[in-house]
Amino acid sequence: MTDFNVKSITSRNLVAKGSPAETDSQASESLIPLNLTVPEGFELMDNGVYKITPQGQHRLVSGPAWVSAKNRDISGNGWGIHVQWIDQDGVHRERAFPNRQLHERAQSAVISHLADEGLHVIPGQESPLLSYLGSFDTDHRVNSTAQTGWLTDPELPLSYVLPNSVLSSDPDLPIAFQPERFSPSADSLQEKGSLKHWQAQVGRYCGGNPILQFTVCAALTPPLLRFAEMDSFGIHLYGASSQGKTTALQVASSVWGNGSDPAASAQSSIQRWNTTANALEGLAAAHNDGLIALDEMGTFTGFDFGAVVYNLMGGQGKARMNDRGGMRSLRTWRLLALSTGEISIQAKIKESGGKVKAGQVNRFLDVPVTDRIIHPSHDMAPARLADRLKEASGQCYGTLGPAFVDMLIHSAPDAAALAHYIKQLMSQYAALLQGNIQLETHQARALKRFGLICTAARLASDFKLLPWPLEETISAIASAGRTWLSANVGDATRGILAIRDFIFQNQTSKFKIAQEFSSEKWPPVYDIAGYYLPQKEVYAFTSEGFERACAGLDPKGVAATLDKNNLLLKNEPGRLTAKLSIPGVGSRVRLYTVKSNILDVDLAGSD
Repeated sequence: MTDFNVKSITSRNLVAKGSPAETDSQASESLIPLNLTVPEGFELMDNGVYKITPQGQHRLVSGPAWVSAKNRDISGNGWGIHVQWIDQDGVHRERAFPNRQLHERAQSAVISHLADEGLHVIPGQESPLLSYLGSFDTDHRVNSTAQTGWLTDPELPLSYVLPNSVLSSDPDLPIAFQPERFSPSADSLQEKGSLKHWQAQVGRYCGGNPILQFTVCAALTPPLLRFAEMDSFGIHLYGASSQGKTTALQVASSVWGNGSDPAASAQSSIQRWNTTANALEGLAAAHNDGLIALDEMGTFTGFDFGAVVYNLMGGQGKARMNDRGGMRSLRTWRLLALSTGEISIQAKIKESGGKVKAGQVNRFLDVPVTDRIIHPSHDMAPARLADRLKEASGQCYGTLGPAFVDMLIHSAPDAAALAHYIKQLMSQYAALLQGNIQLETHQARALKRFGLICTAARLASDFKLLPWPLEETISAIASAGRTWLSANVGDATRGILAIRDFIFQNQTSKFKIAQEFSSEKWPPVYDIAGYYLPQKEVYAFTSEGFERACAGLDPKGVAATLDKNNLLLKNEPGRLTAKLSIPGVGSRVRLYTVKSNILDVDLAGSD
């Protein structure tokens, strides 16, 4: 959408004979454009719109307003008008309205919106104002879209529409956001402050807090869905209250819009789960190619939560009749939902009497939060840091997401090249997350979603948008992915993942590199789970260390599964351990010896 600067508009004073305006030449500059053809029977002046009566009198209808263009979508349908006006503070405003709203039987949404946004409308003059706007004739045409997100016409430049701006490879592309009805994202997806302000007041405090980094990168992921050819999906953070889940949601929401606590601001871009299925459908459509943030799943009071999950992730609303007996256009969307609650999505489905299905598990991914989200860092206690983040998320917001999309648009010559690169990165990260563990198709598909979040992190880091190291972010996303996977596989695979995760998290703190030590000089050993033998490329666990790494699973069962997957080194028939000589420990120590290729690649060191 074109940005208008009222000071730069070429203008004139329009004065009609017999009107309340001055009839002599005026020196002051008007805000009304030159060469504007006003509908017959009306007069547009600096102080407002006048209806000319049959007797030639001028009756004030509203403040200054006019139609600058007629809008239509790329198929030639969805016609509307592009209205501009001067509000009661003298601020120039503009908005696109569909033509259908000019013919509504009840109070017109056009007049209601204009009044809400500062146009002075004289009570009782709503009908003349509507007639005035609908009678404008102009040859100026503007492409319009009823949804936010990517324009899909291959003949148009790569462009992403937000309620109040358009990001495009062609800065002069005329595009108007013209929703079919009130858009709930129009007021919340705003920007306040600068990108540097967000980085300094919000972003920097995500350092040292993995879940915050994870949620920020999840918030950046929705614009990539189109290029990855991936459907909508959700991430649900669940756990006990007072762990910082809402704060994490506020930080993520500040990427695109107002990150205020929903309990404190009506303009917050965070929504509550306590809404109807129809309202949730409207919210989803208003956040196409974007993030929808849903707090407090426990507030949902509907009967079939499983159906709500399917509908939200399905990307298409229900067919409905319009007031003329015809079919309304179906609402569609593609988005990422970030949700919080005290119980999991699966538990909520069961709570409402439903049966959990694989499609629900793998489209709305449960990630348990077992520890506090905000850690003591930046010389602040968790409570103080959480308060600072909550306040900052409502004071500087809506800049990181648009900056990411703008750089994304200009990072490749065309959409095809961008799609190829995004798919390539996503596949690489998904493979790293999976390693050499055999998974079912639906499980591997879910890991691709975490791989796409890693891709968003990588791109944002390449664009130098994130004020923390990429290694931290990839580690945080990988941890969330492994946590999800561990809860959604059988005990056999869970055992492999438990050992793999233990090594990932403790390879420098609980494993001694055997070749670095000798029997003559052996340093004190505290809390050691085993040894890393570089020449053999194995992690050799003590019995106690292996049991701890199994995370409650039967150690012998886990070892048998490792052996079955060729991940265990053995040198004694009938035994799952191996006898090894460890410098400084003694010869022929019996240890559970896991091959290092269980890790495949160290994600934390990936670039």
